[in-house]
Amino acid sequence: MEREMGRRIGAAGAVLQLLYRTVVTKRELSQKAKLSVYWAIFVPTLTYGHEGWVMTERTRSWIQAAEMGFLRRVAGVSLRDKVKDSELNRSSFASKGAS
Repeated sequence: MEREMGRRIGAAGAVLQLLYRTVVTKRELSQKAKLSVYWAIFVPTLTYGHEGWVMTERTRSWIQAAEMGFLRRVAGVSLRDKVKDSELNRSSFASKGAS
């Protein structure tokens, strides 16, 4: 089970690498467009086959870390900026219906 989750997180990381220069860091794209890519490509890649996963605190933590890594990059925030995940979640860009 953990091996499959590791593969899914790795696949999502590979997607992030491919999109990093073409989408994530492009200043010409709005955060709304970047989040559309997040919901259309990154999340499905990360959660493909999740129906069979046993959701433990550890697996939830792995998935959340992968998601927050993408969202931090879209927001232009690094861990060194000491912005909490809850701050990013509260901001308007982190919601699915962001405008």
